[in-house]
Amino acid sequence: MIYRAFGFSRFVAACAFALASLDAGQAVAQSQCEYPACVNGHYHADDGYCYGDPQPITNAMDHWQALCQAGDSLDQPSGVCHKANCGGECVENSLCPNGESYSTGGTDAQGPYGDCTTRPGFGGVISHEMVHCDRGSTLDTARGVCRRCPLNSRNLLKPTRILALRLPDLTFSKTWLSSPAGAPISTVPRGRPYLACFTVANIGTAASGVFRVSGGGLGMVTNPYQDQAGLPPGASRDGCLVYRTAPPSGSYKLGLTVDSLHAVSESNEGNNEGIIMVTVTY
Repeated sequence: MIYRAFGFSRFVAACAFALASLDAGQAVAQSQCEYPACVNGHYHADDGYCYGDPQPITNAMDHWQALCQAGDSLDQPSGVCHKANCGGECVENSLCPNGESYSTGGTDAQGPYGDCTTRPGFGGVISHEMVHCDRGSTLDTARGVCRRCPLNSRNLLKPTRILALRLPDLTFSKTWLSSPAGAPISTVPRGRPYLACFTVANIGTAASGVFRVSGGGLGMVTNPYQDQAGLPPGASRDGCLVYRTAPPSGSYKLGLTVDSLHAVSESNEGNNEGIIMVTVTY
């Protein structure tokens, strides 16, 4: 480590310049094309060196030459580095700050890392730190450079156009009770036959295959059903299930299910149920 002693007036001037350099450095850091050459120190334009903070006892300052990253250029009066590839597809930044040396590290759960070694500090202490690139950057382990490439049309995956599947959708558009002769009725005499009728519609975007419409038992030993031919999209068809007897008097809910065998792949499998209110009289 190299020390240089300063008088009090030079020390005060250095501190004032350090504050100005810090403010300038913060402003420059906001630019995508510029960055301060002295990241861990304060730049002096008179000799082109970066100076660290004064040592507490000797007032000496560690100093090193202000250098930019490989390929970038230094503006000598301001101590600002200008990126050579600014505006290009990728930006590179040194993994280790100026004043620290880089050597190859290894790879852990976070990815590749490098060994950043500081110069001997006060008391001759040398420190090592395992450093990763920021998220979104890739470490070039041979050069110790973090490389970040912006997202653009050339390195983005082209969006995949997802087409909606064309599928049928079977549902009941109407349900009602009917006498065996086909006349609509509102009540059913106890023990007498009746029909549970429906209009089934395909409200999907593709034709269905054959399907079955089944009814609940409601006093029947075997649940009635009716097999239907396929329906084109937008088409509908009427049908009826035969109930040969009515249960004891009362009010009932008779359930109907379209595609009860689940033979048709539909865009909506949750609208296959229908209800008919059945009132049985004496």
